[in-house]
Amino acid sequence: MTLDNGAKLETKTGQPIVNERVNPFERQLVDQGFNFGIPKRILGNEKLPEGTKRDRLTSLPIEDDALRTVVGRRLSRAIRDGENWAVVYGDADNLKLANNRYNRRMGDMVIRYGAAAVTQAVDLTNFGDQVEIIAARPGVTADETMIWIFGLSDNELQTLLKNLEDAGKPTESQNPQFRFSVSATAVSSKDPRIQNKLRITKEYVTQAHDRISYDFLSDVVDIAETDVRNIKIIKDLERLPVEELLTDHVLLRNFISILKEDLGNSRISDQLLETICKLVSVQTVKALGKSPTTKGNFTLMLQDLGVSEQQLENARTPEDLMKLFEDMFGKEK
Repeated sequence: MTLDNGAKLETKTGQPIVNERVNPFERQLVDQGFNFGIPKRILGNEKLPEGTKRDRLTSLPIEDDALRTVVGRRLSRAIRDGENWAVVYGDADNLKLANNRYNRRMGDMVIRYGAAAVTQAVDLTNFGDQVEIIAARPGVTADETMIWIFGLSDNELQTLLKNLEDAGKPTESQNPQFRFSVSATAVSSKDPRIQNKLRITKEYVTQAHDRISYDFLSDVVDIAETDVRNIKIIKDLERLPVEELLTDHVLLRNFISILKEDLGNSRISDQLLETICKLVSVQTVKALGKSPTTKGNFTLMLQDLGVSEQQLENARTPEDLMKLFEDMFGKEK
Protein backbone atom coordinates (compact mmCIF):
# COMPACT_ATOMS: atom_id res chain seq x y z
CA MET A 1 0.00 0.00 0.00
CA THR A 2 1.10 3.58 -0.62
CA LEU A 3 0.18 6.90 0.90
CA ASP A 4 -1.52 9.49 -1.31
CA ASN A 5 1.75 11.43 -1.40
CA GLY A 6 3.50 8.40 -2.89
CA ALA A 7 5.34 7.33 0.27
CA LYS A 8 5.22 3.70 1.34
CA LEU A 9 3.39 2.78 4.54
CA GLU A 10 5.60 1.09 7.11
CA THR A 11 4.04 -0.58 10.17
CA LYS A 12 5.19 -2.49 13.22
CA THR A 13 3.34 -5.71 13.88
CA GLY A 14 0.78 -5.35 16.65
CA GLN A 15 1.25 -1.60 16.98
CA PRO A 16 -1.14 1.19 15.96
CA ILE A 17 -0.10 3.04 12.84
CA VAL A 18 0.77 6.59 13.84
CA ASN A 19 1.77 9.40 11.50
CA GLU A 20 5.45 10.03 12.16
CA ARG A 21 5.29 13.78 11.51
CA VAL A 22 5.31 15.53 14.87
CA ASN A 23 2.61 18.19 15.22
CA PRO A 24 3.41 20.45 18.20
CA PHE A 25 -0.31 21.10 18.78
CA GLU A 26 -0.84 17.42 19.58
CA ARG A 27 1.36 17.30 22.67
CA GLN A 28 -1.26 18.80 25.00
CA LEU A 29 -3.92 16.24 24.06
CA VAL A 30 -1.40 13.40 24.21
CA ASP A 31 -0.52 14.51 27.75
CA GLN A 32 -4.24 14.29 28.57
CA GLY A 33 -4.23 10.68 27.43
CA PHE A 34 -5.60 11.00 23.91
CA ASN A 35 -4.06 8.63 21.36
CA PHE A 36 -3.86 9.87 17.77
CA GLY A 37 -3.09 6.39 16.45
CA ILE A 38 -5.43 4.39 14.23
CA PRO A 39 -5.86 0.81 15.56
CA LYS A 40 -4.08 -1.82 13.49
CA ARG A 41 -7.20 -3.93 12.95
CA ILE A 42 -8.96 -0.95 11.37
CA LEU A 43 -6.11 -0.27 8.96
CA GLY A 44 -4.79 -3.71 8.17
CA ASN A 45 -7.46 -5.11 5.86
CA GLU A 46 -5.80 -7.53 3.46
CA LYS A 47 -8.72 -7.51 1.02
CA LEU A 48 -8.17 -3.96 -0.18
CA PRO A 49 -7.65 -3.66 -3.94
CA GLU A 50 -4.08 -3.49 -5.23
CA GLY A 51 -2.98 0.11 -5.62
CA THR A 52 -5.31 1.52 -2.96
CA LYS A 53 -3.87 4.80 -1.73
CA ARG A 54 -3.83 5.88 1.90
CA ASP A 55 -4.43 9.28 3.42
CA ARG A 56 -1.19 11.06 4.37
CA LEU A 57 -2.53 12.20 7.78
CA THR A 58 -4.46 9.18 9.03
CA SER A 59 -3.17 6.30 6.87
CA LEU A 60 -6.78 5.33 6.19
CA PRO A 61 -7.47 3.89 2.71
CA ILE A 62 -8.95 6.47 0.34
CA GLU A 63 -12.23 5.32 -1.16
CA ASP A 64 -12.15 4.94 -4.93
CA ASP A 65 -14.21 2.93 -7.44
CA ALA A 66 -12.27 -0.26 -6.78
CA LEU A 67 -12.66 -0.03 -3.01
CA ARG A 68 -16.32 0.86 -3.39
CA THR A 69 -16.78 -2.32 -5.44
CA VAL A 70 -15.17 -4.38 -2.66
CA VAL A 71 -17.55 -2.85 -0.11
CA GLY A 72 -20.55 -3.26 -2.41
CA ARG A 73 -19.74 -6.93 -3.05
CA ARG A 74 -19.28 -7.63 0.67
CA LEU A 75 -22.49 -5.76 1.59
CA SER A 76 -24.47 -7.67 -1.03
CA ARG A 77 -23.15 -10.96 0.35
CA ALA A 78 -24.11 -9.96 3.89
CA ILE A 79 -27.62 -9.07 2.74
CA ARG A 80 -27.97 -12.29 0.78
CA ASP A 81 -26.77 -14.41 3.75
CA GLY A 82 -28.78 -12.51 6.38
CA GLU A 83 -25.68 -11.24 8.23
CA ASN A 84 -25.76 -8.26 10.55
CA TRP A 85 -23.81 -5.30 9.24
CA ALA A 86 -23.30 -1.62 10.06
CA VAL A 87 -21.65 1.44 8.59
CA VAL A 88 -20.06 3.98 10.94
CA TYR A 89 -19.78 7.55 9.66
CA GLY A 90 -17.75 10.21 11.46
CA ASP A 91 -17.04 13.85 10.68
CA ALA A 92 -14.48 15.91 12.62
CA ASP A 93 -15.94 19.14 14.00
CA ASN A 94 -14.58 22.67 13.55
CA LEU A 95 -12.04 22.00 10.79
CA LYS A 96 -12.64 25.35 9.10
CA LEU A 97 -12.33 27.16 12.43
CA ALA A 98 -9.00 25.45 13.14
CA ASN A 99 -7.60 26.32 9.70
CA ASN A 100 -8.80 29.93 9.72
CA ARG A 101 -8.19 30.90 13.34
CA TYR A 102 -4.85 29.11 13.67
CA ASN A 103 -3.23 27.35 10.71
CA ARG A 104 -3.24 24.21 8.58
CA ARG A 105 -1.27 22.23 11.15
CA MET A 106 -4.08 22.82 13.63
CA GLY A 107 -6.52 21.69 10.95
CA ASP A 108 -4.45 18.56 10.39
CA MET A 109 -4.75 17.83 14.09
CA VAL A 110 -8.54 18.16 13.91
CA ILE A 111 -8.62 15.65 11.03
CA ARG A 112 -6.41 13.17 12.89
CA TYR A 113 -8.42 13.61 16.09
CA GLY A 114 -11.68 12.81 14.31
CA ALA A 115 -10.34 9.72 12.58
CA ALA A 116 -8.67 8.42 15.75
CA ALA A 117 -11.74 8.97 17.95
CA VAL A 118 -14.07 7.11 15.57
CA THR A 119 -11.75 4.23 14.72
CA GLN A 120 -10.83 3.69 18.37
CA ALA A 121 -14.53 3.60 19.30
CA VAL A 122 -14.94 0.80 16.76
CA ASP A 123 -11.84 -1.02 18.02
CA LEU A 124 -12.98 -0.76 21.67
CA THR A 125 -16.04 -2.81 20.77
CA ASN A 126 -13.73 -5.84 20.74
CA PHE A 127 -15.40 -7.56 17.81
CA GLY A 128 -14.95 -11.28 17.46
CA ASP A 129 -12.63 -12.79 14.86
CA GLN A 130 -15.59 -13.48 12.56
CA VAL A 131 -16.22 -9.74 12.10
CA GLU A 132 -14.81 -8.11 8.97
CA ILE A 133 -13.98 -4.39 9.01
CA ILE A 134 -13.33 -2.13 6.01
CA ALA A 135 -12.40 1.47 6.84
CA ALA A 136 -11.84 4.35 4.43
CA ARG A 137 -11.64 8.08 3.96
CA PRO A 138 -14.58 8.91 1.66
CA GLY A 139 -13.03 10.41 -1.47
CA VAL A 140 -11.77 13.98 -1.08
CA THR A 141 -13.39 14.60 2.33
CA ALA A 142 -10.32 14.48 4.56
CA ASP A 143 -12.24 15.19 7.78
CA GLU A 144 -14.66 12.26 7.35
CA THR A 145 -14.24 8.58 8.22
CA MET A 146 -16.37 5.65 7.06
CA ILE A 147 -16.13 2.13 8.51
CA TRP A 148 -18.10 -0.88 7.27
CA ILE A 149 -18.53 -3.75 9.74
CA PHE A 150 -19.83 -7.17 8.68
CA GLY A 151 -20.87 -10.16 10.78
CA LEU A 152 -21.33 -8.37 14.13
CA SER A 153 -23.72 -9.65 16.80
CA ASP A 154 -26.66 -7.73 18.26
CA ASN A 155 -24.73 -7.21 21.51
CA GLU A 156 -21.71 -5.94 19.61
CA LEU A 157 -23.93 -3.47 17.76
CA GLN A 158 -25.26 -2.05 21.04
CA THR A 159 -21.72 -1.75 22.43
CA LEU A 160 -20.62 -0.01 19.24
CA LEU A 161 -23.40 2.59 19.51
CA LYS A 162 -22.43 3.31 23.13
CA ASN A 163 -18.76 3.66 22.18
CA LEU A 164 -19.62 6.10 19.39
CA GLU A 165 -21.61 8.19 21.85
CA ASP A 166 -18.59 8.35 24.15
CA ALA A 167 -16.32 9.21 21.20
CA GLY A 168 -18.45 12.29 20.54
CA LYS A 169 -17.59 13.84 23.91
CA PRO A 170 -15.26 16.83 23.36
CA THR A 171 -11.65 17.22 24.45
CA GLU A 172 -10.42 20.69 25.38
CA SER A 173 -6.99 22.23 24.85
CA GLN A 174 -5.99 25.44 26.60
CA ASN A 175 -3.02 26.67 24.61
CA PRO A 176 -4.30 27.30 22.07
CA GLN A 177 -7.88 27.27 23.37
CA PHE A 178 -9.84 24.86 21.22
CA ARG A 179 -12.52 22.20 21.52
CA PHE A 180 -11.85 18.97 19.64
CA SER A 181 -14.81 16.73 18.89
CA VAL A 182 -16.30 14.46 16.27
CA SER A 183 -19.87 13.82 15.15
CA ALA A 184 -20.41 10.12 14.54
CA THR A 185 -23.25 7.67 14.04
CA ALA A 186 -23.95 4.17 12.74
CA VAL A 187 -26.61 2.83 10.39
CA SER A 188 -27.13 -0.91 10.69
CA SER A 189 -29.09 -3.75 9.14
CA LYS A 190 -31.51 -3.35 12.08
CA ASP A 191 -32.38 0.27 11.24
CA PRO A 192 -36.16 0.51 10.69
CA ARG A 193 -35.70 3.23 8.05
CA ILE A 194 -34.12 0.84 5.56
CA GLN A 195 -36.15 -2.35 6.07
CA ASN A 196 -38.34 -1.97 2.99
CA LYS A 197 -35.38 -1.24 0.70
CA LEU A 198 -33.40 -4.00 2.40
CA ARG A 199 -36.11 -6.54 1.56
CA ILE A 200 -36.19 -5.44 -2.09
CA THR A 201 -32.38 -5.47 -2.27
CA LYS A 202 -32.21 -8.98 -0.82
CA GLU A 203 -34.55 -10.22 -3.55
CA TYR A 204 -32.33 -8.56 -6.15
CA VAL A 205 -28.95 -9.87 -4.94
CA THR A 206 -30.32 -13.36 -4.28
CA GLN A 207 -31.21 -13.82 -7.94
CA ALA A 208 -27.51 -13.96 -8.88
CA HIS A 209 -24.47 -14.14 -6.58
CA ASP A 210 -22.46 -11.68 -8.66
CA ARG A 211 -25.03 -8.89 -8.27
CA ILE A 212 -23.99 -5.77 -6.36
CA SER A 213 -26.58 -3.25 -5.21
CA TYR A 214 -24.77 0.07 -5.51
CA ASP A 215 -28.06 1.96 -5.15
CA PHE A 216 -28.71 0.45 -1.71
CA LEU A 217 -25.14 1.12 -0.64
CA SER A 218 -25.54 4.78 -1.63
CA ASP A 219 -28.87 5.02 0.20
CA VAL A 220 -27.33 3.72 3.43
CA VAL A 221 -24.38 6.12 3.20
CA ASP A 222 -26.78 9.01 2.51
CA ILE A 223 -28.75 8.18 5.67
CA ALA A 224 -25.54 8.04 7.72
CA GLU A 225 -24.35 11.37 6.30
CA THR A 226 -27.72 12.97 7.06
CA ASP A 227 -27.66 11.66 10.64
CA VAL A 228 -24.18 13.11 11.16
CA ARG A 229 -25.27 16.40 9.60
CA ASN A 230 -28.16 16.58 12.07
CA ILE A 231 -25.81 15.94 14.99
CA LYS A 232 -23.62 18.81 13.78
CA ILE A 233 -26.68 21.09 13.49
CA ILE A 234 -27.54 20.47 17.14
CA LYS A 235 -23.95 21.23 18.13
CA ASP A 236 -24.11 24.35 15.95
CA LEU A 237 -27.15 25.68 17.78
CA GLU A 238 -25.50 25.01 21.13
CA ARG A 239 -22.64 27.32 20.10
CA LEU A 240 -24.99 30.30 20.01
CA PRO A 241 -24.66 32.35 23.26
CA VAL A 242 -28.42 32.95 23.50
CA GLU A 243 -28.60 34.16 27.11
CA GLU A 244 -25.78 36.67 26.56
CA LEU A 245 -27.42 37.97 23.39
CA LEU A 246 -30.80 38.46 25.06
CA THR A 247 -29.62 40.67 27.93
CA ASP A 248 -31.13 44.14 27.97
CA HIS A 249 -27.81 46.00 27.82
CA VAL A 250 -26.68 44.40 24.55
CA LEU A 251 -26.64 46.99 21.80
CA LEU A 252 -26.92 45.89 18.19
CA ARG A 253 -23.25 46.66 17.53
CA ASN A 254 -22.30 44.56 20.57
CA PHE A 255 -24.68 41.85 19.37
CA ILE A 256 -22.74 41.66 16.10
CA SER A 257 -19.39 41.56 17.94
CA ILE A 258 -20.56 38.65 20.13
CA LEU A 259 -21.68 36.67 17.10
CA LYS A 260 -18.42 37.39 15.30
CA GLU A 261 -16.36 36.30 18.30
CA ASP A 262 -18.28 33.06 18.87
CA LEU A 263 -18.97 32.04 15.28
CA GLY A 264 -16.35 33.82 13.18
CA ASN A 265 -14.08 31.83 10.87
CA SER A 266 -16.31 28.77 11.14
CA ARG A 267 -18.86 26.95 9.03
CA ILE A 268 -22.45 27.31 10.24
CA SER A 269 -25.57 25.37 9.30
CA ASP A 270 -28.66 26.79 7.58
CA GLN A 271 -30.56 26.28 10.84
CA LEU A 272 -28.08 28.36 12.82
CA LEU A 273 -28.13 31.11 10.20
CA GLU A 274 -31.94 31.15 10.41
CA THR A 275 -31.79 31.41 14.21
CA ILE A 276 -29.33 34.31 13.98
CA CYS A 277 -31.64 36.16 11.59
CA LYS A 278 -34.55 35.68 13.99
CA LEU A 279 -32.45 36.90 16.91
CA VAL A 280 -31.51 40.02 14.96
CA SER A 281 -35.23 40.63 14.34
CA VAL A 282 -35.98 40.34 18.06
CA GLN A 283 -33.17 42.71 19.04
CA THR A 284 -34.18 45.20 16.33
CA VAL A 285 -37.77 45.25 17.57
CA LYS A 286 -36.53 45.69 21.15
CA ALA A 287 -34.30 48.58 20.08
CA LEU A 288 -37.25 50.36 18.46
CA GLY A 289 -39.22 50.08 21.71
CA LYS A 290 -36.52 51.83 23.73
CA SER A 291 -36.76 55.16 21.91
CA PRO A 292 -39.81 57.50 22.17
CA THR A 293 -39.38 58.53 18.54
CA THR A 294 -39.73 54.93 17.30
CA LYS A 295 -42.31 53.70 19.83
CA GLY A 296 -45.08 53.89 17.24
CA ASN A 297 -43.14 51.72 14.78
CA PHE A 298 -42.39 49.32 17.63
CA THR A 299 -46.09 48.90 18.40
CA LEU A 300 -46.96 48.34 14.73
CA MET A 301 -44.22 45.73 14.35
CA LEU A 302 -45.44 43.85 17.41
CA GLN A 303 -48.96 43.81 15.97
CA ASP A 304 -47.66 42.59 12.63
CA LEU A 305 -45.63 39.83 14.30
CA GLY A 306 -48.51 38.77 16.53
CA VAL A 307 -46.67 39.06 19.86
CA SER A 308 -46.95 41.35 22.85
CA GLU A 309 -44.32 43.56 24.45
CA GLN A 310 -44.50 41.33 27.53
CA GLN A 311 -43.75 38.21 25.48
CA LEU A 312 -40.74 39.98 24.02
CA GLU A 313 -39.41 40.96 27.43
CA ASN A 314 -40.03 37.53 28.97
CA ALA A 315 -37.79 35.71 26.45
CA ARG A 316 -34.72 35.16 28.66
CA THR A 317 -33.71 31.58 28.03
CA PRO A 318 -33.14 29.47 24.88
CA GLU A 319 -36.43 27.66 25.57
CA ASP A 320 -38.33 30.97 25.90
CA LEU A 321 -36.71 32.18 22.70
CA MET A 322 -37.76 29.10 20.72
CA LYS A 323 -41.34 29.62 21.90
CA LEU A 324 -41.16 33.30 20.91
CA PHE A 325 -39.84 32.38 17.46
CA GLU A 326 -42.75 29.98 17.05
CA ASP A 327 -45.21 32.78 17.93
CA MET A 328 -43.48 35.29 15.66
CA PHE A 329 -42.57 33.18 12.64
CA GLY A 330 -44.63 29.98 12.97
CA LYS A 331 -43.43 26.43 13.51
CA GLU A 332 -40.41 25.27 11.52
CA LYS A 333 -41.28 22.79 8.81
